[in-house]
Amino acid sequence: MIKNLIWDYDGTLYDTYPKMLLCLRQALADFGQTSLDQDELYRLIKIKSIRFALTYYQQVYGLDRTQVEQRFQFYLTRPEAPSVKPFQGVAEVLAQVVASGGVNLLETHNNQGAIAQMRQDGLWQYFAGGVTADDDFPRKPDPSGVNALVTKFNLAPQKTAMVGDRRLDIEAGERAGIQTIYFDPDLFADAPMATYTVDQIVAIVPLLKVD
Repeated sequence: MIKNLIWDYDGTLYDTYPKMLLCLRQALADFGQTSLDQDELYRLIKIKSIRFALTYYQQVYGLDRTQVEQRFQFYLTRPEAPSVKPFQGVAEVLAQVVASGGVNLLETHNNQGAIAQMRQDGLWQYFAGGVTADDDFPRKPDPSGVNALVTKFNLAPQKTAMVGDRRLDIEAGERAGIQTIYFDPDLFADAPMATYTVDQIVAIVPLLKVD
């Protein structure tokens, strides 16, 4: 059974992919790519990453990766960009972890803006701390960030799980020697090695240990 959870942010705690997909499509359209398949693009950024997609379209269409990324960031940070919301059940699971005597932690490639969003939505109160891109740890699947959290908060590996929506999250958890929960709402089945797989966040509740 699991007591402590180390959470990914994008696509796990928050449904950020619709916003990222829209902004990436807008950026690509600015460089003449207006007929890209939306489902293919979504699968590319979800299973791989935005960085991978930018490199891929540079290789396929000869686009300037840096320029496209700058446009993507421009659209992403505009005030009129779509807002992001936590997945249904997130608050319930976070509260249950704390009520059960466990710890919630964050391990994300996003920056401090992720924590600011969680404060705004009243979710950060359930977290003891975390690691963001601003902490300069190697990106997942490197386990350095996870290892640092396990050590800092003196977590028992056998009672701790990494929760993420991508294979790299699961690989980071595995390499850190903790359990893993693959959140797969799209049923992509890209991380069969995960200790557990759920398609709804609330399905994590039965996995939690109650002291």
